[in-house]
Amino acid sequence: MNKFNKLIGILFNSIVFFGFSLSYTYSQSSNFNRDSFYYNYETNFLGSEIKDLFELNWTGNVNSCISGSISKKAHEKILQRIFYFRTLVGLKKHLEFDEEYSNYCQDAALMMKANNALDHKPPTSWKCYTTNGAFAASTSNLALGSWGHLGINSLIVDNGINNYFVGHRRWLLYPRNHKFSSGSTDNSLATYVRFRDNDIISPYPEFIAYPSSGYFPKTLIPNGLRWSFSKKRCKF
Repeated sequence: MNKFNKLIGILFNSIVFFGFSLSYTYSQSSNFNRDSFYYNYETNFLGSEIKDLFELNWTGNVNSCISGSISKKAHEKILQRIFYFRTLVGLKKHLEFDEEYSNYCQDAALMMKANNALDHKPPTSWKCYTTNGAFAASTSNLALGSWGHLGINSLIVDNGINNYFVGHRRWLLYPRNHKFSSGSTDNSLATYVRFRDNDIISPYPEFIAYPSSGYFPKTLIPNGLRWSFSKKRCKF
């Protein structure tokens, strides 16, 4: 059995996109094509891994309530990881990185780390509280105990008693999303999504399923956890 077939035996199901920058347009692709699956997984899932905290390069400080920043490369890889999951379920819409809101996300990520808690409506009594951070917390996906691309994985899995409806996953995979922002510390992540309800998507996906049909990486199937199925105008 060659290397390719061994990989297929471990991983099953995907879709490919080409190129990477802070603005994306995807070419037509198929999640039923093994070559596309292999290329997409290797290039855009494995390729979106932030190697370590040095590459993340978070410059903040909890003790001084400095939210800091992360490297451009880290922002790119976080966004690349999001887009990998979106292409995995068949979404190919043009999307962009929103730099302005990434600063707000950075404030929110600091607040979550500083208080070792997650709250979409953090009280003003919280350590390192800021208005911008509170705004981002109220409009972002939040993760604690993970950072960067690993935080995106956590949001997609969406485990926990409070995440029964996998809302974090649904927001990341919402077809109308057109801009994403992110902020990260070494132990927390905030991801802000923007969309326009009047955006025309043609054809609009009949549904979004996770896991999706076709080839799909076995390691990304939430074994024993929640699968999801979203359909326009349906409340489930």
